[in-house]
Amino acid sequence: MCVRERERGRERERKREAEDARGCKRASDGGEGRAPPLSLSRTSCIPRLPSLSLSLSTPAAGPSTPTPSTGTSTPLQAVVNTVQVFMGIGLLSMPYAMRLGGWVGGCGGLALALAAFRVSAGLLDAGLAALPPGTPKTFAALGAAALGPAARSVVGALAVAEFGGGAALTLAIVFKQAALLLPAAAAAPPAHLAGWVVGALLPLLAVPSFRRLTPLSAVGCVATAAVAVAVGACVIADPAHAHYGGTTPGAPPPGHGLLRPGVARALGIFAVSVSGHSSLPALRSSLADPAAFPAVLNAAFLAMAAAYGATAVAGYFYFGDAASPVVTSNLAADAPFAGAPLLPPPFPPSLTADALVGWAVLANAFSTYPSMVMVVQTTLWSLTPWARGAGTSAGGGDGVNGWLCRPGVGLDPGEVALRRPRRAVRFGLRVAIAAATAGAALVAASSLGSAIALLGGLAALACSLILPTVCYWRVVLPAQAGGGSPWRRAGLVGLVAGGVVLMVLIVVQTAAGGGGGR
Repeated sequence: MCVRERERGRERERKREAEDARGCKRASDGGEGRAPPLSLSRTSCIPRLPSLSLSLSTPAAGPSTPTPSTGTSTPLQAVVNTVQVFMGIGLLSMPYAMRLGGWVGGCGGLALALAAFRVSAGLLDAGLAALPPGTPKTFAALGAAALGPAARSVVGALAVAEFGGGAALTLAIVFKQAALLLPAAAAAPPAHLAGWVVGALLPLLAVPSFRRLTPLSAVGCVATAAVAVAVGACVIADPAHAHYGGTTPGAPPPGHGLLRPGVARALGIFAVSVSGHSSLPALRSSLADPAAFPAVLNAAFLAMAAAYGATAVAGYFYFGDAASPVVTSNLAADAPFAGAPLLPPPFPPSLTADALVGWAVLANAFSTYPSMVMVVQTTLWSLTPWARGAGTSAGGGDGVNGWLCRPGVGLDPGEVALRRPRRAVRFGLRVAIAAATAGAALVAASSLGSAIALLGGLAALACSLILPTVCYWRVVLPAQAGGGSPWRRAGLVGLVAGGVVLMVLIVVQTAAGGGGGR
């Protein structure tokens, strides 16, 4: 009898434990967007804390509890995409920037730009990491956290100007290269050429994410390397300038300068070449592990330093004061291999080494442009009221928001507070951006050197140097002991002050100096 009573008691205890566990699971699972349930003990609903680093409250500004990322990119994929987004038209203008600044001004300016913009990229990463959980990890959201809700639109507009301007200049390069390589493109009216180029880009604009763009970005990186190798080959094949002038034999060797008065304009070109920080929030969110982003930035900036430095020094050494705003013009006219057939008969004589480099530049521009449009589209969408849930009825899925947005939340991997646009809406936005940048490219193509310098002096310095520094000051520093060390604060002030002074100098020199180059 006692044995049977003990058995029934143990059975009742097991049932109570099972019901307790089910009740705890329902409590931990309830509610949309809550964290996954913590592990439970066998006899109670008290969760086992995974670590002592969890806090009961999240500070408004400062380091926050990291939220799991839903990104899928590896660090290597992120490095390739970052290099491809940053290293677009800038590489082609390195010798021209050296011509404007001379040996000292050019080399010093490039080193200064690389260092300053790598620091500002780290400041932006720290600011994004300090945003509270649930806050979209976007540039506009960081601006709103640092400077108030009204700053969201201002920061977003500057980001659109930076990448929209870069996309327009990339298309201007495409127009220029197409006219050099294709007789039909050279003879076509500019508006018709723009329409053909945008039409050819439409399939690439439909690519949904940075991860899907990685193979295309890899093609662009190979094309970039081909341009750098071609410039270096001029120096290796003809270090004494004996064959300088390619298609015009007997041309005098170009001159060089130590320090030129156009150094501020050179800094504007360098700023364009190492900026692109408006893309960093999306690239960071695309990572499976956002904590690896500083290592991604280090690798990407080292790759850019190597490519930019080699092209700048080799290009200025060989082309000197004749350097064009786009180095492919020099390669087609002045390189020792200009006009020489690449392959013997029966291959066509029109397949020359400089033509091959021109096709590589065209491939690089085609592979860079979709990434730029993706950044502009993402930024524009994040500023719309529908991305934050406006237009949703009480039922939560119909109305205007229901046909503009996809079900669920998330603009990009890791964006937990914004709704994604439907594919048709996203593609329509990208086509509209392509049409607008094509129109701007037609205007910029006639004065490409000035356009690149002005973009660097205004949008690039504001978005990629000044704003990340200000946001770091307002969001991250208050959470540090004593508001940060005096040296750190002085360095931040120096970055902002230097950026403002450079903006003024670049605009003044560009307005007074004209387009420059051929």
